[in-house]
Amino acid sequence: PYIKAKYNNIPIIDYVHMEEWYNRNGGYSRDSSNLGSILDKTLVCNENSRKILIDHFGRNKDEVETVYIGVDEKHFDPSKYNKEKLKEQYNLPKDKYIISFICRITEQKRPFLLLEVAKKLKEVRNDFCILVVGDGNLFNKMKSTAKRYGLSNNMIFMGRTNKTDEIYAISDLTINCSIKEGLALTAYESLAMGVPVVSSDVGGQKELIDKNTGVIVPCLQDEEDIFDFNYSKEEVQNY
Repeated sequence: PYIKAKYNNIPIIDYVHMEEWYNRNGGYSRDSSNLGSILDKTLVCNENSRKILIDHFGRNKDEVETVYIGVDEKHFDPSKYNKEKLKEQYNLPKDKYIISFICRITEQKRPFLLLEVAKKLKEVRNDFCILVVGDGNLFNKMKSTAKRYGLSNNMIFMGRTNKTDEIYAISDLTINCSIKEGLALTAYESLAMGVPVVSSDVGGQKELIDKNTGVIVPCLQDEEDIFDFNYSKEEVQNY
């Protein structure tokens, strides 16, 4: 407000990735709306968030605009990678489908839902290997739970990497179990690499993913229950 009052000729723009109902009933979307009178433009990364800012927070529709994040298609170019050589380099099984879970290992990404899905999947087939790529406050707990579930031979915990392009190149599928997204950068990157995405129906995910590029799975958990790791059998079965 001080900057706007002193230098009212300077445009002030903010960029909001998503709303979070479990974070102060709206998170940064609420902060942005509280300051709406001094903002010349609010940019969002998906149409769903734009609609919420206008319909729920009462923002002027002419002052909110969707600008998709996109991806560097020259970097995430599948023709630049040799999948078989990379699988050898990462010492991955050649006879299993590679499913990648690339994210922060935190409550928002629902890593324990992924474990329930993997546990259920193993009851009917054993030809898959899940790469858990990323770190976070739930990483060690996820790893120990996977061992307790008997998934040690089906999951590889890789931790952080700055070579996600190589991970996509060796993947047959990426999976997103999030309870909340704006529109995930990993979805853009995966699809640029020609790898289909299975994702929860949150944020603007279905603005990018359709039946030609993957599968959208209904999110059956309320956002306010983000810290509840007991997932319905129906949601697990849907994945």
